[in-house]
Amino acid sequence: GMLGGLVISWLQFQLRGIKAIPHEHKLYVPGTWSAFAILIAMLLTPHFFNFNITLTPQTILQPSFAKWLFLSYGLFVGLFAGKIGCAYRCVRNGPYHTGNV
Repeated sequence: GMLGGLVISWLQFQLRGIKAIPHEHKLYVPGTWSAFAILIAMLLTPHFFNFNITLTPQTILQPSFAKWLFLSYGLFVGLFAGKIGCAYRCVRNGPYHTGNV
């Protein structure tokens, strides 16, 4: 799970063309506002539609549920750690964005 998250984060930085802005400790992320709008919509949807996920205690105690829970937790930790590592490496060593910001 965690190794998969690290690889996905590295691929995201490479494929999206994320670069550092020289001498500012900032990242240049090319793209549009659509990804931000989708994220906000995903976060607000449960509040508008009263969407709840309920789990019974018997579900939590099943080994198959614990396996998927730990794998997904490892994936999300790997995604976070990978993005932090790639951002740090990018700001320190490049590639750098040379156009107008």
